[in-house]
Amino acid sequence: MMIFGPDRFLLEPSREEVFSWLMCTEELPCYRAFDAEWEAAVALLHACISPYAAFVRESENSMTVFITLGPQAEAEITRLFEAQHYVAASLLNTLCDEMLFQMDRQAAAIMEDVLAPEGLHIAARMEPVVDLAPDDLSRLSRPLLDAFPDVRVTRQGMLFPTKSMMYCVSLSSTACGNEALHDCSRCSQTNCLYRTVRQS
Repeated sequence: MMIFGPDRFLLEPSREEVFSWLMCTEELPCYRAFDAEWEAAVALLHACISPYAAFVRESENSMTVFITLGPQAEAEITRLFEAQHYVAASLLNTLCDEMLFQMDRQAAAIMEDVLAPEGLHIAARMEPVVDLAPDDLSRLSRPLLDAFPDVRVTRQGMLFPTKSMMYCVSLSSTACGNEALHDCSRCSQTNCLYRTVRQS
């Protein structure tokens, strides 16, 4: 298993992207509320996330990828919602989602560097629900438990901490099939706001 910590990830929130995911433009009443919370939310984000990625080689031609912001991010979002600070909670939740997408792209670049000495590349990505059943996720998560004791997968295939991703990639000697980034067209969450933004 190869583990990469916070020093390998440069995560910079994009106000424009986050506000677009929230569907909040300057013309809308929500804008002033989110704008007022932005700096505090970014500061809290940096204080509570602990970005880590792990690559587990399943075979010569496949690898499991796990990325997480850690359990504290989820705890802070829950705390804010429970305290009825809905604007701050929604903003932090969306910021964390954006950070996961950034981590995903950066993890793919790290993976390509790791594979380069073997002359290998990322060929295709197998996603939970679409390609991987809950039993697959449970099996794939077992090697992670010692390094990440907070990780668990429910019988329904839910991954905890929730601000995490786990998927498999197949490996190839050619670089023409790279689908390392999330492929919204194959995702089961057809009504997801991020799907709309990414495909526009």
